[in-house]
Amino acid sequence: MRKLFLLTLGLMSVASFADIGHGMTPNEVLMELKAGNSRYINKQGISHDYRSDAKLAAEKGQKPIAYVLSCMDSRAIPEKAFDQTAGKLYVSRVAGNVISKNMLASMEYAVLTGAKVLVIMGHTHCGAVVSTCKGSAFGNIDHLLDIIRPAVTAQGSAPNCESHDVVDKIAMQNVKNMLAKTLKKSSYVADKVKSQEVILIGAMHDIDTGKITFLN
Repeated sequence: MRKLFLLTLGLMSVASFADIGHGMTPNEVLMELKAGNSRYINKQGISHDYRSDAKLAAEKGQKPIAYVLSCMDSRAIPEKAFDQTAGKLYVSRVAGNVISKNMLASMEYAVLTGAKVLVIMGHTHCGAVVSTCKGSAFGNIDHLLDIIRPAVTAQGSAPNCESHDVVDKIAMQNVKNMLAKTLKKSSYVADKVKSQEVILIGAMHDIDTGKITFLN
């Protein structure tokens, strides 16, 4: 059944692919995100006409299947990494993929309008994490790095900020912290997750390979 579902998605025209929407279950949406990333890393992505798909979504109304909160890093592009066309993903981007009231409001709006999966996604080689680890900040950046700082502290009193492995571990811990913060700060999302109407999940995007690993 799963293979048939994925094969059907792969054979769809761009127009019909753009029209997939609220009929999918949370597990089916998560399956499609994983399949889309597999297409991406294997260079088998669907040929999307973003301009035409945006026009179609404007005419028929957008039906995003998922919401992704990711870092602003220029190398990590959720729509590409998940091989999704215009109108399929709500995407919020901020340095360090940190949770704030604005992000929570965006997430709640996404659920309200039909998104079935909420992804908080960090990535390897994260500059915001490196800056937090090294303690280098100024102005408003310091406020943002304060949100990431508990993930640094979890690695010990003096983590090696020059180590890619350490930086990536901090980035992953930060994702876990943001998941917990979401459930704590948004009773609406927490209730939807508890009732299994929505999946809230963390992910790490490997910039080198393009692979997205979902966290339990």
